[in-house]
Amino acid sequence: MANQKITMLKLKRLLQLFETGSSLNTICSELHMSKRTVHKYKQLVNQSGIPIPVLRQMEDSQLGSVLQAPSPEPPVDERRITLDTLLEEYLKELNKPYVTILLVWQNYIKTYPNGYQYTQFKKYLLEYKKSKEYSYHNVYAPGVNMQIDYAGDPLYLTDKKTNAKIKVVLLCCTMPCSPRPY
Repeated sequence: MANQKITMLKLKRLLQLFETGSSLNTICSELHMSKRTVHKYKQLVNQSGIPIPVLRQMEDSQLGSVLQAPSPEPPVDERRITLDTLLEEYLKELNKPYVTILLVWQNYIKTYPNGYQYTQFKKYLLEYKKSKEYSYHNVYAPGVNMQIDYAGDPLYLTDKKTNAKIKVVLLCCTMPCSPRPY
């Protein structure tokens, strides 16, 4: 990606190669960097006026402040500020039955016509949801545990003689290491 800072490890290796007097082609091939980038850092080292051995001894933060320009702060997006205040409410809405992200977005875009389009809205909502959910990975021994859960909304059977609807609860059971539900 263009204009990305190189890592401190690469920067220190680059300084080491500068100090040994390695050629530009050697440095480029070893560090997988373009000649333009290597030349830019060579100029920054020369402009700093600090000898390379002193630069190599510096802490990472000091070295970064001398040889790498600080990243510009991204501009504040009013849409993001507005959306951030609404994410908790939208997440609660999303937990209701039959509510989808598309439905939540449609309500959002009606209220805020200049807001984010669906893809960006979905990205921010899912990031927020992920940051609020705590999960862990269970490890099961085969054949030891069984998992039981009710499957969603109740189903109805119709009695053929009386035409009465009978509410039926569906129970799903599975062994964690088995691909077969029962």
